Amino acid sequence: MSDLISKLGIDGKILIAQIVNFFVLLIVLYKFLYKPLLGVMDKRKAKIEKSLKEAEKISERMTAVQKEIEEKQHLAKKDAVRIIDDAKQNASTERQRLKEEAVQEITALKEKAKQEIADEKASIVNDLRSEIGEMVVDLSKKVLGRNLNEDDEKRFVASLIQEVKKEK
Repeated sequence: MSDLISKLGIDGKILIAQIVNFFVLLIVLYKFLYKPLLGVMDKRKAKIEKSLKEAEKISERMTAVQKEIEEKQHLAKKDAVRIIDDAKQNASTERQRLKEEAVQEITALKEKAKQEIADEKASIVNDLRSEIGEMVVDLSKKVLGRNLNEDDEKRFVASLIQEVKKEK
């Protein structure tokens, strides 16, 4: 076999030197190239995993914030509806109060007007009684052809007033 190896041009010492050189090169490449490359790749992998975890946390936080915003919007809508309902209720109450005040004022004005009319009527009736009394006295003077004394005039006017009151 050594003949065969020598005919192929393989030198055993060189072969062993090449094998030793290969393993030395393999150790050097492993130590200075492969190991640092694996370290860089591990760091990169860790950084990517960390970024993914952070992205997941951010996504969860955004979901939580979105839910919180929706809850606050829902509460704000409820508050707005409640405020509107309260305003409507207050407006209705105020409208009812103003209506009652207006009715009271109208009633008071009506009563005042009735009183003024009654007072005016009484005044007119008294004026008419006085004028009628004077007219009756004047007419009596003309019919009787003489003047009545003051006592006769008062009795006559009083009797006429009594008759007018009875006719009512």
